[in-house]
Amino acid sequence: MLGAIKFAGVTIAAVWFGGAVFFTFFAAPAFFADPIKTMLPAPYNGQTAQFLLERYHVLHYLLGALALLHVGFDWIYTGKTMNRVHLTLLIATLCVALFGGRWMHPKLEQLYQIKYSEFYKVEASEELKKQAANSFGVWHGISQGTNLLMLGALWFNLWIAMHPKEGPKYLGGGKFNIDKHY
Repeated sequence: MLGAIKFAGVTIAAVWFGGAVFFTFFAAPAFFADPIKTMLPAPYNGQTAQFLLERYHVLHYLLGALALLHVGFDWIYTGKTMNRVHLTLLIATLCVALFGGRWMHPKLEQLYQIKYSEFYKVEASEELKKQAANSFGVWHGISQGTNLLMLGALWFNLWIAMHPKEGPKYLGGGKFNIDKHY
């Protein structure tokens, strides 16, 4: 059972890190490559990338919740002392993902719609469109920087999952002595 618990933790961490690497370095940039821009010119390429970005945030929410559940289950089942660094890292990573998906992404989407107001049928002056384009560039840069920090955190999470803290092994019933028979 201990092998299965470790395998589950490593699998969650690997899928989370791998999904983030794939989206960041392969999927998202593809929408702004010349062959795709020919088939999907602006604003269609950006709109499609935003649609995938919503799914990317769902990936973070789902795998972050699974990782937290796994850490809790591991703590309860094995009786090991909980790794506070790992727990803090998971909570912080999930909070950053929630911040990105629930606040930053909608802000970027709003600025993008103003930038391409003709397409979205939003009334905006040329000055407002220019400001939106500049703000979009700044916030997009912040978003990319945050995403790179998340990749670092996810890599560290994978490393922790592959090198669990040693502690007492299965001693009967874990933290709550579930398997003890009186």
